Amino acid sequence: MIPVASAKAYNSLWQFKADAWSALEDAAMELNVAISGEGSPERAADTATELLDVLAPIERLYAYPGTQRFSEVRRMFAAGKYDQFADMVGVGATFGPHQNYQAGFRFQHLSNAGIEHPNPGINFSEIYVQYNF
Repeated sequence: MIPVASAKAYNSLWQFKADAWSALEDAAMELNVAISGEGSPERAADTATELLDVLAPIERLYAYPGTQRFSEVRRMFAAGKYDQFADMVGVGATFGPHQNYQAGFRFQHLSNAGIEHPNPGINFSEIYVQYNF
């Protein structure tokens, strides 16, 4: 079972996408640990595959990273290149009479931190406006 709730449980597709990418990063780290003999690589690989399957139709809706870069991530996982690293930074604000509006900017970088060459890193830059029901 994937470690993110169903997309229907979210009021923001972007947040679902961000949570799925974060869970994918966790699965990649778990795979690295499992390969060194300290866990179950099958479970972590299944989780990563499920997350990639969930992200595939969502990524088609976004201009970045784009389907070609997303396909590269899938190929990296299929080839066993799980040594991924991610950094995220962002700013945002909650506002409105009931604090139900949010707006902000987020930047996230995923890459193999130069451990292997080539290093096909992916950057996400997103401006968001969100209304919470």
